[in-house]
Amino acid sequence: MAQEKTNLALQLGEQKGQLNILQKEIQKLKSFQEESNVQLEHLTAENTLLRNRLRDVAHSPLSDTEKQQLLDSHRHHSSAPASIATNLLEDDTGVDATPCTTPDWDKYSSGNVSEVSVACLQDKIHQMQETHYSTNEELQATLQELTDLQRQLIELQQENERLNDEKTLMFDSLCRQTERLNDSRSEVESLKQLIYQEKGETDQYGSIAEREQKLVDLLKAAQEERENLMVKLEQMTSELQETKAALLDKDNVIQQMNERIKTLEYTLDARYAEHKQLDQELMQARDQCNGKQIEINRLNDLLDNAKTKVQNQCQLEDKRQLSAVLSETQRNLNETERKSLNLERELEDLKRLRAEENEEWEKFQSDLLTSVRVANDFKTEAQQELQRMIMENKTYRERERQLRAEIEKLKVESVPLRPTSFPSEDVTLRRKNNIVLSRQNSRQSVKSLIESIESQAKPVTKTGLGTVVSRSSSNSSLNSLTSDVRSPSGMLVLPTPTESPLKSPPDWNDVNTIGQTKSLKEQQTNKLNRDWSSVDKHEVKIKTDDNYREALLQKGMDFSRRNSYSDLSERKDPLNGLVKNGGSKRNALLKWCQSKTVGYRNIDITNFSSSWNDGLALCALMHTYLPEKIPYDSLTPQEKRKNFSLAFSAAESVGIPTTLNINDMVQQERPDWQQVMGYVTAIYKHFET
Repeated sequence: MAQEKTNLALQLGEQKGQLNILQKEIQKLKSFQEESNVQLEHLTAENTLLRNRLRDVAHSPLSDTEKQQLLDSHRHHSSAPASIATNLLEDDTGVDATPCTTPDWDKYSSGNVSEVSVACLQDKIHQMQETHYSTNEELQATLQELTDLQRQLIELQQENERLNDEKTLMFDSLCRQTERLNDSRSEVESLKQLIYQEKGETDQYGSIAEREQKLVDLLKAAQEERENLMVKLEQMTSELQETKAALLDKDNVIQQMNERIKTLEYTLDARYAEHKQLDQELMQARDQCNGKQIEINRLNDLLDNAKTKVQNQCQLEDKRQLSAVLSETQRNLNETERKSLNLERELEDLKRLRAEENEEWEKFQSDLLTSVRVANDFKTEAQQELQRMIMENKTYRERERQLRAEIEKLKVESVPLRPTSFPSEDVTLRRKNNIVLSRQNSRQSVKSLIESIESQAKPVTKTGLGTVVSRSSSNSSLNSLTSDVRSPSGMLVLPTPTESPLKSPPDWNDVNTIGQTKSLKEQQTNKLNRDWSSVDKHEVKIKTDDNYREALLQKGMDFSRRNSYSDLSERKDPLNGLVKNGGSKRNALLKWCQSKTVGYRNIDITNFSSSWNDGLALCALMHTYLPEKIPYDSLTPQEKRKNFSLAFSAAESVGIPTTLNINDMVQQERPDWQQVMGYVTAIYKHFET
């Protein structure tokens, strides 16, 4: 009984806190409504000011000639400066009657002001619609919570009735106990009378001791029964007083709850009236906006007419400029034609000179070929003569060896002496080698020279500079060739190391060392890459192991947390954990969603209807728990179906059933907020409880 009373007192305290929070929210809504009214009045005043300015601009006293002069003086400007619109918006005193000094005011001032005013009005209307829908949604949530409170009040009333029934039963039992007590008292009195009567009848009984013993026993039994009845009476009276006090408390609480319900109903009616008034004001604002749009269209027509006039003036000016440009172009064309004729004459002269130079060059090439052939014949004859002399020298040397051998045989008695230095053989061998090398080099040089001359004789060069260079090169080669032919000692000269076509061993060693160093560098880089890749793989493996351990620990902690006794109440209603400090469940869940999606782009959660229609909010909410399944950086608000499918698939992968229809979410601008709130509650229940 005491535990039930404490539970009832706690529930009543929670309901009081919720009612206070609801009253505070209603006051906030009233203040927000007052602010919206002030903003609406400010917008109407600003709209009237803009209309007055547009009217003043349309009736400006400038004439067409003055406008044309302004346009001619500032023709290099392609658009109006941005200061026109800002000055018109920031100036609160209106437009002066003096002419405007800005060059292109007639083209862009009225248009900028009208566009800015329409954009501002549309933004304000859109904001008012959003606040209207958010307020409506919050009112529906408040009504739903109010129905829950009424249901709880009915349950409390039923509990109170049950307690009243128990009180009546206890009161009836107390009455029966008092009746029994009265009966026992009457019996005790009757027994006393019997005892007094028996005192006179001493002969009927035995001894006095027996009579006294019987009387003592009767008195003891009566006393015990009386004490028991008194204890029961005290208990029943205390219970009766407690039940009366509890009943009075319950009655007071019920009266307070009824009064609060009445006040809430009054406030709800007031909110409905305010809501209707806001709807009416919104309709009036829309009508005013439509009227202003019509006025703006009329002003735009006037502005277009003025623009057409100015454009006609500009076209005339452009026509005059085009005629001047055309005459200048015609004069330039005649001058260009005259220059082209002169250039053609010069080109013909150059072609004639080119043909003459080509003929001279062909003659020179033919003479050069004949001279080269003659030189080659001289060289071959000299080489043949040289070979013949070499053969004769060889026969003479063999004969000399034979004679030396015979002389050594004849000198038997004398000691055979070996000459220490006999350079003739070494010199002859060196000369042979040099002659062979010079012969090969001379043959190769003559052949290469003939081939180069023949290859140059086929294609005819086109520029005079090329002919001069080729002539100089051919002359130099011819001179060198004739000098080689004239000097007979040129055939026996040894080639120097710098002129040899073969590379020396150090050069080959350098090349080999360079290749080896390159291969070593490549091997080192490959080895480093392999080492770094192995290190990265090892680190990735370590990270995956650590992540796996952390995931197991997290699962264990979640399992122990979910199975704790303190969270058993939150499993019945998962949103009780959010409203522990008091407040509406809807607002608490909305604040939780806002805190989870802080930092995500293209997300502004203000309700459970229009803020969730593109799927980005659900994707962001699931990305906080499952980032590997939601590529949030590649998502856009236009791809609604893709966003919802990703969010639903990610939720289904962890066991959250999909209670929303993807077609309704994609097509409807404002989906059902209760269904969205239920799905978000399921996500909160899965991950947070």
